[in-house]
Amino acid sequence: MSRQPEGKLVRKIQDRIEERGGRSFKIQGTDESFQEIGIPDLLVCYHGIFLGLEVKMPGEKPSPIQRQVLKSIEAAGGVARVVCSVEEVDEILDQAISQVTLAWIAGFFDGEGSLSLVIANRNRSQTRKAIRISLYQKDPDPLQEIQSTLGMGHISIDSKECHRLRITKKADHIRFLQLVGPYLRLRHRRLQVEVLCNHLGISAPEYIFPELRERQLPERKSRNI
Repeated sequence: MSRQPEGKLVRKIQDRIEERGGRSFKIQGTDESFQEIGIPDLLVCYHGIFLGLEVKMPGEKPSPIQRQVLKSIEAAGGVARVVCSVEEVDEILDQAISQVTLAWIAGFFDGEGSLSLVIANRNRSQTRKAIRISLYQKDPDPLQEIQSTLGMGHISIDSKECHRLRITKKADHIRFLQLVGPYLRLRHRRLQVEVLCNHLGISAPEYIFPELRERQLPERKSRNI
């Protein structure tokens, strides 16, 4: 069986890892090489986590020695998986993001983000609603860090030199709500998240932190004239 399709898949996975700020190393093994047998196809460092990824085409399975090496990586505290698609790699990388990082992104979004469900196209016969999730900042560095970590969105700049990270794909909307949503603290943000989750047909997140209610101005005392 030709290894070409698997090679193309490996390249796509490496590109995706690089997009998300990780570093991967392709292991080239042959029967005549002096390296240890069974080392995974890709050795990856992502947010301080070591990952060993054995890349297989759908329907293929790892050999006994490959399974043994993957188990040894797990036993040593790393992450070891057999992957058949870029989407599976995204799920693994999502699980590797620390709670501290997700809480930072959520805190940034509470202050500088926007999410809504709007009518994007209306005519006599059809009404279509669209999700909009964006983050705004004068300094592009935080937005680039969030974009890289989550692997989603596009950054643009307006006439007032304000940068905007806009998340447009439905799959990314779901990932953002599931990854960042649990760490949001502002009440109105959580209500917006629940509206979007209902629209997408997914469960609302279970929140990590106690709800932080917006400050309310004290009621004015009425004057007797």
